[in-house]
Amino acid sequence: MAMFTPDPVNPSGEPLVYFIHSDHLNTPRVVVDRQNRVRWRWLAEPFGTSAPETDPSGLEVFTQNLRFPGQYADQESELFYNYHRYYAADGGRYTQSDPIGLAGGSVSTYGYVGGSPIQYVDALGLQAAPLTPGLPIPIPSAAIPGTPENKELQTATINGVQAVSSWLSNLTFSNPFRKKFAAAVQRACDSDNPCEALKAMMVQTINDMSRRESDMLVDRFNQYKNACCTPDPSSPKNTTWVGHQDAYANLKVRLLEIKAALDYYNCDYDKGLMNAYLGSVSITMPACEILKNGGRL
Repeated sequence: MAMFTPDPVNPSGEPLVYFIHSDHLNTPRVVVDRQNRVRWRWLAEPFGTSAPETDPSGLEVFTQNLRFPGQYADQESELFYNYHRYYAADGGRYTQSDPIGLAGGSVSTYGYVGGSPIQYVDALGLQAAPLTPGLPIPIPSAAIPGTPENKELQTATINGVQAVSSWLSNLTFSNPFRKKFAAAVQRACDSDNPCEALKAMMVQTINDMSRRESDMLVDRFNQYKNACCTPDPSSPKNTTWVGHQDAYANLKVRLLEIKAALDYYNCDYDKGLMNAYLGSVSITMPACEILKNGGRL
């Protein structure tokens, strides 16, 4: 791709011409002049952490502000303008949440291209999309507003979030958990050392949440593309990508229940770790008290 800039020596004359060489994602990597001298180079890490070389040949400082597709380097903020949001390369994430929140279909509303910057692009700061070399960027139908697949994805995501909210607002806990987990909480409450039993359950649940989140981000069976909302019979597990979200929401509710029991017994546990997975969500009536009063999970 050619790049034209005014000639500082002769502004009214012909512009200076440079040539931008990009990688497989159309990210600018090298700029050369007509003499094929390298004037600018950005051989950064996958998330673009390192700064570009602005004078690799020792000629003079050269400015080129294009970064990943759809991004423009803002010198004042040191962020990359990505149309709807700003991208922070040092953290590999956006500085603003997804405009449609969890309805965007991602566990993290600040994440960039699902953690796969060498496979996906996000030209508008809204939705990651795979890039096929030599072809236009294909946009999954689930990512296009107004399509049936997009509506199905949003509905499934919102329903999962609303299910958690509904559970939290129902202090009678009439929305039951699995009997196996309810029995495990009861055993922990009745044990000689409920704090240790509950802390073990907390660690196990957080590990399960981490694995579930990793499954969504890595997506080794490519479910987001092939089985986003409807199972793909050819998939080894015959499940959906949205199903991970439902399972993650259930684990979060389980962790919330464990936290309530830990607080009920004034247990000494890692509150920072707990809050990292729960955020500001809380409930006012602890699980063990409900069980002892004849309530049900």
